[in-house]
Amino acid sequence: MIRPRALPGFAICGALATALVLAAGCGVKGTLAPNTPPETIVFVEGPVDTVNHVVTLRWFGSDPDGEVVRYDYRFVYPAGQEPAGYDSSAWLATTRVDSTFAIYTPGGYAMPTFVIRSVDNDGEPDPTPARQTFQFKNDPPTVRLVGNPILPATTLPVATIEWTANDPDGNINQAHFLVWLDANEAGAAVVPSVTSYTLPPSSFDDGAGGYLAGPHTVHLRCVDDGGAVSQPDSFTWNVVAPVGQVLLVDDDPGAASNPADAMYGASFDRQLGAGNYTRVDIEVVNPFRSIADLTYSFGFFQSVFWYQENSITRSGTLALAEEAIRSTLARGGNFYISSATLVGTNAAIESGAFLKQIVGADSVRINPNTQTTNFGTGNGQVLTAGAGTPYDSLRSVAISTGIDALILENSGDAAFLARPIILDSTQTEDWVIGVDRVPAGGTGRLVALMFPLRYFGGTPTGALSPAPDANYGERTVRKILARFGHGVSP
Repeated sequence: MIRPRALPGFAICGALATALVLAAGCGVKGTLAPNTPPETIVFVEGPVDTVNHVVTLRWFGSDPDGEVVRYDYRFVYPAGQEPAGYDSSAWLATTRVDSTFAIYTPGGYAMPTFVIRSVDNDGEPDPTPARQTFQFKNDPPTVRLVGNPILPATTLPVATIEWTANDPDGNINQAHFLVWLDANEAGAAVVPSVTSYTLPPSSFDDGAGGYLAGPHTVHLRCVDDGGAVSQPDSFTWNVVAPVGQVLLVDDDPGAASNPADAMYGASFDRQLGAGNYTRVDIEVVNPFRSIADLTYSFGFFQSVFWYQENSITRSGTLALAEEAIRSTLARGGNFYISSATLVGTNAAIESGAFLKQIVGADSVRINPNTQTTNFGTGNGQVLTAGAGTPYDSLRSVAISTGIDALILENSGDAAFLARPIILDSTQTEDWVIGVDRVPAGGTGRLVALMFPLRYFGGTPTGALSPAPDANYGERTVRKILARFGHGVSP
């Protein structure tokens, strides 16, 4: 576009506008002056011989016969110093007059030339762009795996690592990380600016539908915003392949868990066969460091059994398990839990959505004496099985506390009920303390007991002996395994 400009002595006939001059035949010709391109300058504070690879550059443009509407810039790298796929001839546009750049300096030093030009409102660029060559310096970052221990001694084919990192002359939040297993650095996962990463089961794939068990070494590097790479850090641990279709998680800490350990172990050995399932004792080796750990680990199995029994300690590991439980049930897997702290007071999973959608309860009853959800039973009390369930009535063999009573949306989901007065002297109706249901949105079954099953293993009065089971606690575990599709119901 050419902008008209009046010269001295340019005459206009009569009172007509300039647009009518030629039509009026004034006889004096005007001259159209060409557009004058803009000019650009660039400057940087401090010395220009060596600057940090993270640098703020400023520039300015002027146009004598118009205005500057944008700037085009580029970095021209010497051959071999440019980032992969970078085109030094391509312009980038901006309306800013300053910007902070992280210059690609993987080797510690780089000497690209910064080129910038103004573009005026007629779209004409500065034909002599401003240029400045700098020497940029970049010190490499550092990274260190952390944890006590960094990884458990043994995990299933999934593991979560954590780390700390530092960039002495840059923003570590702009760095990324490379994680790889054993000698497969070429296949490293590129991890954005976070401080943890879960190695998925695919990392341990043996290529034949199984997993590479045994010792493995995880490696980690940090790559800063200028491309400088840290020295690697690494850690070696042991991986075991999942066994069987059922995972048994012992989350009952301390010596008090011994009776429960024996009950579940005997039930599983008799129903599934010794060595035909996977058992994890969280107190001994806790392989579950993250939500992803739990979700992937549950995914190896058709059913998961998790017991806390009457432990009053809120389980930090169980608190991470909501997503894993949901995904298990949604894909058609099953989940069993016996816990006094699943929901209600001191709940591991506090989500109201979990209580409603997964457990199937509108609320948990409040004990008026303690203002908690915790109730108790005495020795010899009998719990009855829910209508339509395959379970037996249970008789307590000890005093139990911390029992939660649920108010269900659907009474047909009840697995076990406490008759009036069993839990509280004001109790006038059956209270639900266990559920057996298939939550909406999936086909998997949930069995959740709000009481310690190990303390309810006695034979109810008048019931036939459960031989060859040692007690009704074992019998109940076996019946739940069968309900989940594992073996024949006793």
